[in-house]
Amino acid sequence: MLASAEQAAKTEATQDMHNFLGRMNGDVARGRKPMSAQQRLELLNALMPGIALEEVSKSFASYFDGQNVLYMLELPEKEGLPVPTDAEFLAAAKEAEGVDVQPWAAKERPTSLMEQEPAPGKIASQEEDADLKIRSVTFENGVHAHFRSMDFKKNQAWCRILIGGGLIQETAANRGASDVAALAFQQTATRKLDSTTVRDLMTGKNVNVGGGAGRDHFALTVSGEPKDFEEGLRLAYLLLTEPKIEDSALKVWKERTLQSLEQLKTNVRGQMGLKFRQELYDNDPRFDVLSPERVDALSAAEAQAWLEGILKSGFVEVAFVGDMPLERMVELAARYLGALPKRDAKANHLDDLRKKDFPAGAQVATVEVKTITDRAEAVFGWRTPDERSVHEFRMIEAASMILRGRLREEIRENKSLTYSIGSFADSSSMFFDGGLLGTVFSADPAKVEEATKLSKEVILKFAAEGPTDEELETTHKQFKTELDKNYEEPGTWVSILGDLDFHGNKLEYVKQHIAEMSTFTKDALMAVVKKYLVEDRYRQVIATPVK
Repeated sequence: MLASAEQAAKTEATQDMHNFLGRMNGDVARGRKPMSAQQRLELLNALMPGIALEEVSKSFASYFDGQNVLYMLELPEKEGLPVPTDAEFLAAAKEAEGVDVQPWAAKERPTSLMEQEPAPGKIASQEEDADLKIRSVTFENGVHAHFRSMDFKKNQAWCRILIGGGLIQETAANRGASDVAALAFQQTATRKLDSTTVRDLMTGKNVNVGGGAGRDHFALTVSGEPKDFEEGLRLAYLLLTEPKIEDSALKVWKERTLQSLEQLKTNVRGQMGLKFRQELYDNDPRFDVLSPERVDALSAAEAQAWLEGILKSGFVEVAFVGDMPLERMVELAARYLGALPKRDAKANHLDDLRKKDFPAGAQVATVEVKTITDRAEAVFGWRTPDERSVHEFRMIEAASMILRGRLREEIRENKSLTYSIGSFADSSSMFFDGGLLGTVFSADPAKVEEATKLSKEVILKFAAEGPTDEELETTHKQFKTELDKNYEEPGTWVSILGDLDFHGNKLEYVKQHIAEMSTFTKDALMAVVKKYLVEDRYRQVIATPVK
């Protein structure tokens, strides 16, 4: 509690406004006078020394005396499902209460994450971008790292570690292995330290470590206070060299996944998204949902072997950003990331898998969903270049921004055909030429066909005529405002630098971003829009409810 309060006090001056407003709103709702983070820290420092274990235990027991208890049971509305009577339900609860629970037995635990620190890796090459104040380093073990020191968020730092591989490498035979492998980064444990021990060792440290799996990579993030950052990197090093998928994590994952699969059957938007992926990727098994049989068959041993193979040789790229001296960042990266096993320093080892044969011709499909939800869902769009085609994808983003306003005004406000509607530009960095410009919306089942037809007409009219002068000027201003703000945020730089080499980007593109997006011409925009908004690249799915 004290560690959290100390960090809040140190970072209060540069906190996000929505966090501040949320805290103020909570105080008003509870009838309390607001306190600053520093005042709360001072109050805790005054109160904590006087709180004894006996006092906590007595207070806790007073709330759980077993006299006034509410039992609540939620069941799906399903024919043939047995529903217990009140008496049967209470009897089961009483039986559970009567189970003998053994007193908690404390056991001796390790006092540190590591028995021995790894030897720092050596730098093979490095370069500096003076304009952006970014240092890029390649260590002798092949790990790429990018560093940017900035104090926009006081006393906070971030490190994102990308490991190339995962879903993109899966086949029908091992589908789901990456989902289970990611559990090692979510319930953090190592071969020597279980997750409970890790949690205990990290208690009081103002640093968080965790991660998951993307389409073509695994990612591990360390974030928190600079003084505790090294401890977070120690844990990250262990998760990258000796991770452990615990049986308890796998059990919970299976239960939740099976529940999600059951819910998906009656989820209109979920069924729409599934069908759209199947149409877009030609029934590629990597984009299908897992069957219940496959969920049951997945084992910790299979996923462990899959994860360890990727961690051993996968391309690694690191983004290190925040309120910390640059030299200190490089020092920490050398010790805990430059010390990883040697690997190929080239980022193109997945390129063959990025080449996707997309189905030729327009793809249009419908899906009926048995559900009580009286709402239809629609999604359609055109395949576009991915983010590696920098200029073209930026023009697609601009088109999406303009279309967002047109669709909202014409489809929702003027015609009242949808509950909500928007436009999106998906970079889809997994595949070459795998981007998407499209729209997704909810509508009354009786109106969804009309809404889809008219929405497509709005977009095709834009593709034929282009933006108005006013739309172009407004879009220039919007992009400049958003990008100016975003480039002040550490999170933006973590995102940019986190896969810079992995996805073939360059810092030079970053420098050009604001200038290009606030000055592009109508001709430049329309050359790209006309090239890609063609029928051969069109994809559409409508999902409707049926009783």
